[in-house]
Amino acid sequence: MKSKKIFIARGMLAAALAFALVLAGCGKKNSGGESGGGNAVQAAISAAVRETPASDFSYGLSEDGQGIVVTGYTGNGGKVVIPATIEDIPVVEIGDDAFSGKKKNITEIVIPGSVVSIGRHAFMDNSVLKSITLPDGLKTIENGIFWGCSNLTSVTLPDGLKTIEDNTFYECSNLTTVILPAGLEAIGYTAFRGCRELNNLTIPASLTGVKFVWISESSNDYPDNGAFIGCGKLPIKTRQTIQGWGYTGEF
Repeated sequence: MKSKKIFIARGMLAAALAFALVLAGCGKKNSGGESGGGNAVQAAISAAVRETPASDFSYGLSEDGQGIVVTGYTGNGGKVVIPATIEDIPVVEIGDDAFSGKKKNITEIVIPGSVVSIGRHAFMDNSVLKSITLPDGLKTIENGIFWGCSNLTSVTLPDGLKTIEDNTFYECSNLTTVILPAGLEAIGYTAFRGCRELNNLTIPASLTGVKFVWISESSNDYPDNGAFIGCGKLPIKTRQTIQGWGYTGEF
């Protein structure tokens, strides 16, 4: 028993010494008068969210002249963090087809919260894209934004989203999990068609109904209810909930 008490006491002493050393390190000032420990933490945070240089993008002014529209990407891929501002002007829009194509080599995209609009086919056929978080200000996901993103496995939808347009996740064959926002009002034709691995569609309890609508101009060419065709791995209860909203298509 005595040896056990000695062991515990030694452990407490070692922890106290370690804590004291940390405090001492944080208290040291560098040549600029800043805390060395604080600088290290800030540097680590900055590195984790380091923005991609503006020179990797093509861009222009929005129609109202108040914001930047990103129209293309010429960088090397990997993780792309779109700047919140370019030339001291907020980035508010991503244009049609801005990140589309199979040769972009983008594995992850971080979009700033200032973006309120993403154009049609913005990420279409980006076959190495795996993860994306959409900004809170986005109300509508335009037609075919992620069409053919065959390696997309994770997408975070904003709470304020109202409409998922036609073909949004068409043939995203490795998408497994989607959390629908509580305020969602409409899902377009073929929005999730061909999402063969989709097995976890989280539906908030407060989301009691969604309209299935045709949004694109060619709406007369297809049946008006096919948003989940090919989603054969959805659980039965999930299918029943969707059918309760008026969905009559296949899974």
